Amino acid sequence: MLSTRAAFLLAAAYEEVGDTALAISVYEDAGAKLKGRVQRTRALEGAARLRAARGERAGAAAIYEQLAELSPEDGPARLFYEMRAAELRAGGARVKVSEGS
Repeated sequence: MLSTRAAFLLAAAYEEVGDTALAISVYEDAGAKLKGRVQRTRALEGAARLRAARGERAGAAAIYEQLAELSPEDGPARLFYEMRAAELRAGGARVKVSEGS
């Protein structure tokens, strides 16, 4: 596994050159292997955002549900992730990603 910093830089580089599939792969790998909640959350958010932008609603929703489980039960983040997952499962608005993705 790459260092945390290297993983995020690599994923961002893949995003920048438009290789969204590899960016998602790096984010998901980091999200699965990182121990810290903040770093895992950041990685999984990146993967979910890119999956949603590619129209992969079910995959994005599953990641947002995973993020909800990582969040404190009474925290606003959990509600946000649950809402985002439900929106995607219901066919909600497509997430806009920066140009080149």
